[in-house]
Amino acid sequence: TRLRQAGFPVVNVAMTLGSNRVARSQRLEELIEACNYLGFDLNILEHYGFDSVKKHECTNIKWHIMTKAVTAFLRNWSPRIIITHHYDDGHPAHQGTALLVNNAILHARWDGFLFATEYWSQMKDSNLLMEVTESDLAHLLKALSFHQGELERNPYHLRWPALLCDNVRRSEIVLGTGTKAPAFAFASIYRRTRCTKAAISPEAPKERLITRDMPIFSVL
Repeated sequence: TRLRQAGFPVVNVAMTLGSNRVARSQRLEELIEACNYLGFDLNILEHYGFDSVKKHECTNIKWHIMTKAVTAFLRNWSPRIIITHHYDDGHPAHQGTALLVNNAILHARWDGFLFATEYWSQMKDSNLLMEVTESDLAHLLKALSFHQGELERNPYHLRWPALLCDNVRRSEIVLGTGTKAPAFAFASIYRRTRCTKAAISPEAPKERLITRDMPIFSVL
């Protein structure tokens, strides 16, 4: 959201629309509505996304095909920033997506900044804490509300604010042990990585704490 507000075009690349094939058309409609609300572009690499993106499948032929598709996207679009899950995010599709994206980055010899996020499991070596304002949180929760099918299964919208609040409690893991916690209520935690044509290496931004008053360009 901060990137979009700063004028960056944002593309949501949908890797999969879930394992339930019957529900994929509904999930696609909900995703389109959410992206339209946020002002994000949407790109789906296959008609209804990949059937499965799990890291234990990384040796099969389908994985090779998926890697080629993501590599082609990176070469065609040349994004400046990529945001995806971290390797150990506790959900097999999130873990698989992280591995697939990192593989494609190396194949494409992409140059830019990769930001890993966490949801299901906490992340090691995080190096960036970003304030989430109350208005931005409300905006994101409204976008999340379009995913009715998922929210009926698990009301993420009710629990997500608590997760963002807990990130402020955990701020010391990013800012340093003994550091005073920020005064704001909500935050996201990331790990910034510098990608070059030959390597992917964690590289903390100059400012590890980004507040609402700081330009989003500070993370680059």
